[in-house]
Amino acid sequence: MATLKLKVVKSKRMNPSTKQMGFAARVITNGKVDLDDIAKEGGRNTTMHKAEVKLALELCMEAAAEKLKEGNIVDLGPVGKLYPSCSSGWVEKEEDLQLADVKPSLYYKAADEVSGAVKSAKLQWSKPLEDDTVAPEGGSASSPSGGENNEENNTSGGGGFQGNPDDDTQGGGSGGDTTTTSVATPVISDDANITANGTVHVTCATDGAQMYYTVGMDSDPADPTNQSTAVPANGTIVANESYSEDAHLKVIAYKDGVYSSVASKTIPARQDD
Repeated sequence: MATLKLKVVKSKRMNPSTKQMGFAARVITNGKVDLDDIAKEGGRNTTMHKAEVKLALELCMEAAAEKLKEGNIVDLGPVGKLYPSCSSGWVEKEEDLQLADVKPSLYYKAADEVSGAVKSAKLQWSKPLEDDTVAPEGGSASSPSGGENNEENNTSGGGGFQGNPDDDTQGGGSGGDTTTTSVATPVISDDANITANGTVHVTCATDGAQMYYTVGMDSDPADPTNQSTAVPANGTIVANESYSEDAHLKVIAYKDGVYSSVASKTIPARQDD
C-alpha cells in the first residue's frame, strides 16, 4: 500500500480562553467517495456488474444498520468496528452518577491497517484557504474551497478505543455523540503558575470534555486515554512531589468518542527550601 499523503493548512483560530488570534493545523481531505465509487472499485477483476456490487453493498449496509439498532457491535472487517457507546460527566462518588446524565451514542474504531495508514501519513503544507474563517481553538472552520468539502474538520485528530478491544461483547464507554468532530487540546499551567509542590492546573476550551493524564518520573509516559487517571473537576493535578526527579505530564481531553491532541509538559523536581 502506498503511503498516504495529506495536505495540511495553517488555519486561523481564536483561543476561546484568551481571545488571542493564532493558527492551528487543519487537514484537507483527498475527496469523497460514495457507494457508487466503492462498487466500481470493488467490482474490478470480477464478473459482477457495478450495479450488482452496489446492490450487495446496500443490502449489507442496511443489515449492519439494523444490527447496530439492536445494540450489537458491528465488525466491518478491514474498515473497522462500530460500537454502541455512551457519554457521561465524571463524578467522584458512584452514587452520584445517574442514568439521566448518561447519553447513548455510537463509536467507530478503525481497523489496524486503516488506523496505521492515517497515523503514518506523510503531511505537506498547502496554501491557506481564502475562505478560511476564524474559529475557536480545536473548533470547526469553513470547508476548503474547490474540490470536495472537508466534511470532517480534523483540527485535533482523535479517536481512541472505548472498552476492551479484545472483548467483542463490550461496547464503548464514556464515548461519543457523533456531532462532536474535534476537541480542543488541554492547556497546562505555564511555568510561572506551577506551585512549589509540583501542582499544575489544566483547562480545556471544549465544553463538557473530560481530561485524563499520565505522569512519568524522569521518563516519557504513555499517551493517556479515557482509561487513564481522570483530571479532577477543579483541573488541579499534583504532578510532581519529588525532590530529585523531573516529572513528565501528558494530558488529553475526551468528549463523545473524540480525543484531543496530547498536551505535555515537564514539571521540575521540587527545590529544597
